[in-house]
Amino acid sequence: MIDLNKTWIIVKPEIIKLFKSYHLLILLVVGIISATLPFSWDGEQLTFFNIPFEGYQGARETVYINILHELFSWAWIYIAVYVLLRLLLPLGDSFSVSQLLWLRLTPCSPWEIAAARAIWVIAYGVWLGFLGLIWVLVTSLYHHIYPTNVLLDVLGLVSYIIFAGGTIAVLDFGLVFDYFSKRVIAVVALFLPLLLDLLKIGIGGLLDSQYIRFFPYTHPFAMLTSENLYHFGIAGILGLFFLAFHIVSKLKYSSVEISDVLPNESTRS
Repeated sequence: MIDLNKTWIIVKPEIIKLFKSYHLLILLVVGIISATLPFSWDGEQLTFFNIPFEGYQGARETVYINILHELFSWAWIYIAVYVLLRLLLPLGDSFSVSQLLWLRLTPCSPWEIAAARAIWVIAYGVWLGFLGLIWVLVTSLYHHIYPTNVLLDVLGLVSYIIFAGGTIAVLDFGLVFDYFSKRVIAVVALFLPLLLDLLKIGIGGLLDSQYIRFFPYTHPFAMLTSENLYHFGIAGILGLFFLAFHIVSKLKYSSVEISDVLPNESTRS
């Protein structure tokens, strides 16, 4: 059985650093101010500090949803870089020889360590999704619109983080990667959700539309459509499956005690 207390001890420092990150709180505050105060509606089109905003004409609610979608997507790009530096690269480093040797000196089993990695990834997704939800609710209430489609962007962001983190975790088959290879894997995991959309476009004509709607992908600036619920949702579920597989794959290993790593006194003579 997994001892959650041991798991929490491993992942607790990373969770604390996540919640104490002022970068994300500053991004939230700046994002709310940028998406509310400068914009208004003159009856025909969107204005920016009372200056007509070209290209944003039509139905008021549709125009506001489009601008919020674009602003959220730009924030998503910033978050993607943040996640690469704070989550994906360190997550890849946790499989390095030095890190594994340190972890083996703890009384934690391999699956407890795997569970800590999964909690780490999910915590990033949930916390950033929560901040994104606050942004969407505040901006939509300010502009008096229904944020249904923009809420799908929040789902996409959560799925993006979980899928990218799960991709790194699921590649752990006891293989040893050098420093450069681990960073390449992290960058590929960062762009893989976008690359899957390009793959979907390439094979779209080969699959029936009722199946292609369930093809997993998630990325900023995705076309606003209700089918994103399926694309983003499946990507998130797939990421959770990767994390679960990473944990289950470690069940065959017993915990590694310090005596298994350090030489026995009887062997020194």
